[in-house]
Amino acid sequence: MYKQNIINHNIIGDYMLYQYEIKNNILYLYLSMKYEFSKELINSDNNLEKRTLNFIQSNKIPFKGNKVYLIVDGITVKSININNKNQTPTDNKYSNDTYMITIKDNNTFYEITLKEYLIGVLLAFYQDKLHEEVLKALSIMFRTYAYKEMDDNKFIQAANQFHNFKPPVDYQDSIKDYESVKNKLELIVKETDAMFLSYQANYILPFYHEVSSGRTLSNKEYPYLSSVKSLWDLASDNYITYQDFSYEELKRNNIIINNNTSISISITNNKKYIQFNKDKILLTDFLKRLNIPSPDMSIIVYPNFLRIISKGKGSLLGLSLYASNELAKNNIKYYTILKYYFPKVKLFKYIKRPL
Repeated sequence: MYKQNIINHNIIGDYMLYQYEIKNNILYLYLSMKYEFSKELINSDNNLEKRTLNFIQSNKIPFKGNKVYLIVDGITVKSININNKNQTPTDNKYSNDTYMITIKDNNTFYEITLKEYLIGVLLAFYQDKLHEEVLKALSIMFRTYAYKEMDDNKFIQAANQFHNFKPPVDYQDSIKDYESVKNKLELIVKETDAMFLSYQANYILPFYHEVSSGRTLSNKEYPYLSSVKSLWDLASDNYITYQDFSYEELKRNNIIINNNTSISISITNNKKYIQFNKDKILLTDFLKRLNIPSPDMSIIVYPNFLRIISKGKGSLLGLSLYASNELAKNNIKYYTILKYYFPKVKLFKYIKRPL
């Protein structure tokens, strides 16, 4: 009898094939019902043998037999025969159903397919008014992110600067018509299968924001980020906001100033700081402390308070969701949207290589 964990981590999450056992030349796959792949296996027989074989080979399970039992939450739900010749899967290894992602959530690691990862990411963005062409652009951006993080780190942090990842099943109660929405997103992910963005033969990071200030920002740290006009954003309700802060309120946020304080913006090592007399605060930290929606801001000093007027919402880097949606409503396709907001970047697709 041969028995071991699928991946070599001490703590394994609930959303994965967590264990297997080989006994008398029969493979027993133990899955959790919370794991999306488990639902696919028990709800549909379409390509079941092929998908199971790919899953076995993707997880490097040393099984050379043909009989497989699928056990979900302790119950044997199916037995199948596979044509196991111990070959590399014939599917493109970079495709949605074949490429495997390791998610790190706090100190827990679990493994999912690229498809499930992208569906989980897109569900976080999903709203009825967001056009499918924008969702296609996002699927390509986050597929690129998945390739990059798996190459660089061998896992993706569930909570990072670009998303707070949750598995698709976690959205069942919060999204109306969940199954219909999920099916729509699966088609979007399928249409963009194996597509990714590259700058000088390197994967890029998926920078995006909700609304620009009429122009996106460039960033010397990321040379593929260009400043481009985005005038569609001027029509957004979030284009301009203003907030008033009393000096007492600022003090509670460790910002000590008065109406005689000198205020300026400085740049050191490509990082922006806001300076109050001799005190310097990293601009991103200042925005976070006061919940300012955009780095494009003006400050007006009054006798008893500051008024901060900001334009746009988000980092102002990369793709503007609002403007992209306006473009998509005017029949602009996802690849044109990506080319506009990332003019230095090229769109590629991994093609299946013959055996």
